[in-house]
Amino acid sequence: MNNKTLMKKLVGLYFKPFKTKEDILEIETKAGVLKRAFGVKDYEIDNPIKDFEREVVLSNDEIKAELNRVLEWITYAKENNNYGDVNMYKNRARYFVEAVNFFNANLASELKNQCSFKRI
Repeated sequence: MNNKTLMKKLVGLYFKPFKTKEDILEIETKAGVLKRAFGVKDYEIDNPIKDFEREVVLSNDEIKAELNRVLEWITYAKENNNYGDVNMYKNRARYFVEAVNFFNANLASELKNQCSFKRI
């Protein structure tokens, strides 16, 4: 993926106005997924953007494992009758898939199916 495209997306997320906790959850989740997937460091966001092709540093299996951790939290919250957290983690899973869709639509489709399978 082109670094400029990725960094514009990240900068857009970082400076997106937020009014609710839900907005913050969306920004944190999407930015976190993109930064981990491409190995972006915090200082890169504040510096001038360089134009080069940036590779994904996480494998598809590692990305799936990260989503599985979110899905496990949904199960844990359900077991403890904490339905406020269930909704938060469901939204986090949705934002996670949306972030992956930005750079890999096929993997995002798999992840969406994975979420459906777990019935979130």
